[in-house]
Amino acid sequence: MDIVLDFDGTVVDHRYPKVGVDVPQCVPTLRSWIKLRHNICLSTMRSGKYLDDAVEWFRERGLRLYGVQTHPTQMEWTSSPKCAGNLEIDDRALGVPLIKYPSFRRSCVQWETIVTEDRTKVYGVADLFDMPRTIVIVDASGRETLGTTEDLI
Repeated sequence: MDIVLDFDGTVVDHRYPKVGVDVPQCVPTLRSWIKLRHNICLSTMRSGKYLDDAVEWFRERGLRLYGVQTHPTQMEWTSSPKCAGNLEIDDRALGVPLIKYPSFRRSCVQWETIVTEDRTKVYGVADLFDMPRTIVIVDASGRETLGTTEDLI
């Protein structure tokens, strides 16, 4: 699965232009997802040196990024600059649980409530991980076919 992540407020505290402290439970969760062969793409408003700082944060923690600002293959099938993925986790997204830790500047993603204890499933989208559901898949030419969520993983 391709998982698109925001940076400030999602994986670190809001301290832009600096890099904030790690959001609790984010790093171990991302490590487990990468180990399960999920792809992590970074999609953030940061650019230039500040984007480099965010990418370095992932590198320092041994978290391999599959893409930065775009999915590596999306230009083969779209010219849209929006990062493509099966799932987005962003502190500004509707429905993403937030928490305000005492030392944090603003609310951030509450990783403890969106992942299972073993960090293999995301609450609310567990079906994307292990329960096939019939969906309509549209290919690059606009052709629609029936498939399952397993086709997305």
